[in-house]
Amino acid sequence: MLKAFVGIASDQGLAVLHPEGEETLSLIHRFTQAETGRVGFWAVLGDTDARRVQVTLLAGHAREAMWVLDRSAKDMGRIVPTTPRPPLH
Repeated sequence: MLKAFVGIASDQGLAVLHPEGEETLSLIHRFTQAETGRVGFWAVLGDTDARRVQVTLLAGHAREAMWVLDRSAKDMGRIVPTTPRPPLH
């Protein structure tokens, strides 16, 4: 079954990958705004591929986890940071 995930990547590889949800999206926005050089992204993965990526990441292989994610994602894109808009009067 395909599921949506969100994560953070940097030059060092994959930093975080979690199932998409309100709280995980908020986490991605906070971390990418606070740290330069990090990019938030979304990806659509099958269950088996998602487990492979997460096991590789948990084993401490961030670059390899990013490679596995890149090769197995059915779709992927960048989460563009948003800037707060002033309230409308």
